[in-house]
Amino acid sequence: MKRKRIFWLIAAAASAAGLMTVCNVLWPSLFSSFLSFPFYPVSILLGKLSAPGGFCNGLAVMLMFAFCMLPLLFPICSAAVRKSGGSCAACIALTVLLYAGMMQLTTKDFGDFKSVFPSVIGAMLWSGIVGLFVIIAIGAFKRADTAKLLRYGMVSLYCLVFWAAGSMTFSLGTYVVSLFSVSERIGSSSYHLVAAILRCVPDVFLLLAIVSVGDLLSKYACGETDAIVPAARRTSARATVALLIAVTVCILRNVITVACSSVISDVDVSVNIPVAETALLLGVLLVCRLIERNCELQNDSDMIV
Repeated sequence: MKRKRIFWLIAAAASAAGLMTVCNVLWPSLFSSFLSFPFYPVSILLGKLSAPGGFCNGLAVMLMFAFCMLPLLFPICSAAVRKSGGSCAACIALTVLLYAGMMQLTTKDFGDFKSVFPSVIGAMLWSGIVGLFVIIAIGAFKRADTAKLLRYGMVSLYCLVFWAAGSMTFSLGTYVVSLFSVSERIGSSSYHLVAAILRCVPDVFLLLAIVSVGDLLSKYACGETDAIVPAARRTSARATVALLIAVTVCILRNVITVACSSVISDVDVSVNIPVAETALLLGVLLVCRLIERNCELQNDSDMIV
């Protein structure tokens, strides 16, 4: 994987997550959570635009229609998506889902549940977007040859780098905000600082494992058979160490929470288990072992021939 591209991805993800954290502090009613962004802020802006009525109301309606029709750009711009009936149907379904969700956010008064329902609707819309990308990806994987599959694998790894860097920055920013806004005692402040650092450790090692897998795929794509097996072994060892560290840090963080309960004024009672990081690291370990074993069998077969 290209280190410069990884650096810019991490910088972009960190900037986006940091900006979201700052906006959450400055405008909590607009940026209540990641799930409601960007749907809830867009609905509020469209509502304010349509308030004067007349031309402004018509402009707001047209802008909302344009926003809801963004999924239709996939079949318009991609011939492969147009040829797939399932992908086209998914784009149309997501357009209808976006329109229904935006209408709820724009017109409905949530009352006392104003801080909850935008996130619920946002979760519904984001699940639809993820589902659309999954359907398009399944079709692309079925039509792809080996070279394209390797390229798709690299793109997926870059997406994981962006996700891990954004998750790490947002977690750190959230805890830093709580450090200054909620904590009152020194013991509580120290706990939040330690918790913020420990929360980021699994994502750091996940990033390192993803970069190692990217290097392994690059060697595999270039046909460097002699370097594949050693690289797979190194990546497998790094994934094993990263997995053990992620699980150990999770246990350590929860032990610290229990041990420091007498000096903590604000306790995070959520279950902080790095399930996604652990699953991804296990997947990395499995893929590396499979590549290593496959290359060893191929080398044995070549020697026999």
